[in-house]
Amino acid sequence: MIYVIKITITAIKVKCPGQPGHGSQFLTNTAGEKLYKVIDSFLSYRDEQEHLLKENKNLCLGDVNTVNLTMLEGGVQYNVVPAELNVGFDIRVSPTQDLTKFEEKITSLCKSAGEDVTYEFVVNKLPQASEGQNQVTCVEDGKNPWWDAFSQACKHQSTFLLSASPPSTEHQSFSMITMNSSTRKYSYEASRSTRPLSVPLLT
Repeated sequence: MIYVIKITITAIKVKCPGQPGHGSQFLTNTAGEKLYKVIDSFLSYRDEQEHLLKENKNLCLGDVNTVNLTMLEGGVQYNVVPAELNVGFDIRVSPTQDLTKFEEKITSLCKSAGEDVTYEFVVNKLPQASEGQNQVTCVEDGKNPWWDAFSQACKHQSTFLLSASPPSTEHQSFSMITMNSSTRKYSYEASRSTRPLSVPLLT
């Protein structure tokens, strides 16, 4: 298994301010209404990405963006409409995703719930265009001299290669997996001293 790309991990807190008041009233422009719209927008986007993954058998989890609601904050007491409600999302961004455009997507989803709805990064702010985008190691034959040399050597050893784009949940010391073409069985090489297979990010 060859680690060829790295997923961008981030998390955001979306802040939904609104008109506070007593729970017995039909208040307008409340934080709850905005929170509902934010959650609906983000989870609809989540459904779109999940659909892409399920419909294309050539894709793996690292090829799409994952969004999950992980935190909710707010409230004073049960009969009081709060002045603000917050929601947190864990987000894993595919290496092939333009990060600038993805942040524009986040902004758009928030603003659709109200102009005063804002967000902040609580884990790993996305890089700006000036800071560079994700780099992906090309693993197509004939397009990357490093990959050509490596893959040919593996073919001579009858080793089956799997390119991986893990969803950033793995430990750095994951084991190398090989499959011998003659036995068609996976062999696992794992120990405390297992070191990660380092693949340079070549363009």
